[in-house]
Amino acid sequence: MFTERLKLLRTEKRISQSLLATHLGVTQQAIARWEKGETEPDISTIQNLASFFGVSTDYLLGRTDERNPGSSTDDWPPEAKVLFRDVKKLTPEQLELVTKLVKEFINED
Repeated sequence: MFTERLKLLRTEKRISQSLLATHLGVTQQAIARWEKGETEPDISTIQNLASFFGVSTDYLLGRTDERNPGSSTDDWPPEAKVLFRDVKKLTPEQLELVTKLVKEFINED
């Protein structure tokens, strides 16, 4: 189930194996082997994958069909909802840049 979910999430985001590999700090060949079911990532990498795709590790591993239980945006402020909606329109490269900028902004003292 993991192999199918990983490939589904990656193709839904329209992201190449190479770009995902760069984000995770692994090789493109590692991603290809995971998607073929030849090997599996370690726990830490599974957690990173789940965070990257915005799903639970249980969903990624096939233990549930609910992508992210308890992640409702109902209590978010309107500005956050708009931002979240618009982020989905970004290309993988744009998303990578925005993520970097937000992390830098949050970490500034």
